[in-house]
Amino acid sequence: MRFLVLNFVFGVLAWAAAMPVYAIVVRDDVDAARYAVAAADYPSVFGLLRTQRGFWDCPATLIAPHWAITAAHCAEAPRIANAMRAGSGYSVEIAGVANQIDRIVPHPSAPNVDIALLHLRDESAAPPTPLYAASDETGKTVVLLGWGDTGTGAVGVTGPDGQMRRAENVVDQVDDVNLSWVFDAPPHAAPLEGISGPGDSGGPALIRSAHGFALVGISSGQDPMGHGRGHYGVREYYARISTVRAWIEATISGR
Repeated sequence: MRFLVLNFVFGVLAWAAAMPVYAIVVRDDVDAARYAVAAADYPSVFGLLRTQRGFWDCPATLIAPHWAITAAHCAEAPRIANAMRAGSGYSVEIAGVANQIDRIVPHPSAPNVDIALLHLRDESAAPPTPLYAASDETGKTVVLLGWGDTGTGAVGVTGPDGQMRRAENVVDQVDDVNLSWVFDAPPHAAPLEGISGPGDSGGPALIRSAHGFALVGISSGQDPMGHGRGHYGVREYYARISTVRAWIEATISGR
């Protein structure tokens, strides 16, 4: 069993056997501006929590007009849990439009399967991201999105700035629960190589297709593999969509 460090949120660092991990961290030999993106370019991705500094934590991704998906450990955040217990719903904003989460459906095997579905009170007009339909993820390049701390694989984390970033990596391991990859150093890295961490839990891994992006994974945690925070060599884990797709579709359809 690997020692998994959750890509934790809520303004605290989580320790699990070794060390905390951090948000989108990038190659040290690539202009950092190449990783920056506008949130408007990914309208189905929205933040669930804000830090004390006003930065987004815990992304979620719209996958149907009334449904979004995130990490199960994000859905358990005290702010969200308290709002749900109070029966008031939890307020979010998707593509600039206010909405409310009125129901949370964690996967039956959570937290081992680190996925939760979020039901929205109002239908969202933002375009949902389709689920990846195949189980051929090994060797595919994925695009990771999130807000949070940044830095490089050479020096580690340098701190948050609230900028949304994308990074790339290549899936090299899969199992029934997770997709996985390593933060490789140049010259063996992808052109926009990177990993995620706190502030990015619940965020999407996307695969490009002829019809646009499809959701293939949900940011869950990392194994430090003996390396320092945000340094090259860390192994990352995203909850795998293809093996739970039937459950997601059944839940959304009400079956």
